[in-house]
Amino acid sequence: MKEGRNGMRRAYRDISLQKKMPVLFCSLLLLIILTAGIFLAWHYNNVFRQYFQENFSMAITTNANGVREVFRTVGNGMDVVCDNKSAYVTENKKNVSAIADTVLFTDPKEEGFDLHQMVEERWADEAMLKVLFHPACLYALLVPEEYPIAVYLRAWDGIENGFYKDRGMEAFPWYEKALDKKGENYWFQEEEFPERLYTARLLQYRYFTWQEGYAVKNLGMMVVGIDFSEIENRIDMTEMPERAQICILDENGRVLYTNGEKEGFLSEESLISVWGTTHDKIEYCEYQGEQYLVQKDTVAQGLELLTVIPADAINRMSLQMLGILLILLTVAFVVGMFLISLLSHAITAPIVRLAGRMETGILEPVEEEEFGNDEIGILYQGYNRMQEKIREMLKDVWESAEKQKNAELQLLQAQINPHFVYNSLGTISCHALLNGQDVIAKQLNMLVSIMRYQTREPDGLVPLEKEIGIIRQYAEIQKMSSGGTVQFAYSIAPECAMILIPKLIIQPLVENCIIHGFDSVRKDGQVEICAEMTEEGVIRITVTDNGRGGDMDAINRYIHGEESDEIHDSLGVKNVYDRIRRVYGPGGGLEYCTGPRGGAMAIITIQMKKEVTYDNNKKSGTGH
Repeated sequence: MKEGRNGMRRAYRDISLQKKMPVLFCSLLLLIILTAGIFLAWHYNNVFRQYFQENFSMAITTNANGVREVFRTVGNGMDVVCDNKSAYVTENKKNVSAIADTVLFTDPKEEGFDLHQMVEERWADEAMLKVLFHPACLYALLVPEEYPIAVYLRAWDGIENGFYKDRGMEAFPWYEKALDKKGENYWFQEEEFPERLYTARLLQYRYFTWQEGYAVKNLGMMVVGIDFSEIENRIDMTEMPERAQICILDENGRVLYTNGEKEGFLSEESLISVWGTTHDKIEYCEYQGEQYLVQKDTVAQGLELLTVIPADAINRMSLQMLGILLILLTVAFVVGMFLISLLSHAITAPIVRLAGRMETGILEPVEEEEFGNDEIGILYQGYNRMQEKIREMLKDVWESAEKQKNAELQLLQAQINPHFVYNSLGTISCHALLNGQDVIAKQLNMLVSIMRYQTREPDGLVPLEKEIGIIRQYAEIQKMSSGGTVQFAYSIAPECAMILIPKLIIQPLVENCIIHGFDSVRKDGQVEICAEMTEEGVIRITVTDNGRGGDMDAINRYIHGEESDEIHDSLGVKNVYDRIRRVYGPGGGLEYCTGPRGGAMAIITIQMKKEVTYDNNKKSGTGH
């Protein structure tokens, strides 16, 4: 498999730029168009569905308001006859309608009863009902036989309007269910009259006597039938797509009315599955693998208006627009390919010519008339400048070779000089020893040791104890020279002895104590060198004297580069600080402060928690 991949890479590299660029650009263009097409199709489909969903929802709500108005008229008419709330009768007051008063208090057995007058009053009440209900409505008040007026009423045949007695109505299922509703509307349909929707309500009033107190009695059963034609007049299907269905459902989810067939989504099984999930807003429901837009609106107590729109109607319209979008993307791809071919030829042709010139291996500049001032022209100009630089580099290589030879000779000479100095000092030391000058001989030997220590790998790292050993030799030389007027003390913690530090970062601090801290007549000079490790893993090296001190703030500003003062150049502390920072970075530092005995205290801090690597002239070490 690896060989196959390598072969494909070689084959790709062998293809010329003139073929690569059109293929790559066309592939990129195709990828962009496909990505944009997929995104636009997805976005447009969502926007389109949302747009139609909102429009359909507005149209459905408008239809629901129209149907709701029909049922509101019926409910208001029933409330005028008897609203079951404020209708009551007491011994000295009546708060019932004229229709209820006729039913309750018409008694043919009373003295002076006029049957003709009663009939007129009854028909007057029926005329009032015609005003209350819509002309397309059928209405009837079924009076219980316990009221005297029922003697003169006949049973209702379900066709005519008016007052009827309720004899034999127990045989109808809807009558018993309306009684169970206890004063609420019960909606139903009669098989004999499929073009009509009925509602029945048990009318009640409160009755009060001093003997019995309050009691609720039935006034009768109010039945109103509404022609479906009146409902259809309130429904506008012009804003709805094809195959949209509107139906009226009762509180149990049974279809009482629909403008289509009771099958598919409107079957009893389907409606039961979605009845509890739909609300007063439009949403998607799925039935037998098909999706529908469904919205349920309450239009009356116990009645819901359900609107069902097949989702494929929206999908067909969406696919038509997506087809147009696909055609536009195809045209864009073809036009893009044509433009890419022109652009790639304009770019690759000059590059191919330049590559052919370079393949010949002849380092000759290209004539200026062959290129312009665009990016290709810059490439040609760079090619000419490259040839000029190559000629200059060849010249520089020859000169560098000559300089390197001279530098090697000088290096060999420089290696001879330190040996000459060491040998000369050794000879002087022997001569002083033979002549009885033991102090001078000892000083010379210590000086040679210090010089060898300094000149051998001057930028390397050494253990602290070795640096302290050199300090001791330097201190001995100073004590011999000053006659013992300066005393040195050392306090080096064992755990600090083997830490690696740069060479000669302590010696300049000791030298400053002797040269700048004491005058020539002082006999009690003391220099103390201490090294300890804190609990945080920080090495703290201090060099303290009891000399005359100085401006510590100015010295610190000079160390950190905040102040340029030639006075401080003689201290050498800036060089020490820079070397510490080169090796330890932010983990190393140098500060001056006033010592406990009034002199100066130099404090070197080294963070030893992390490994410290020093790299200069390929020499390295660690801080642990």
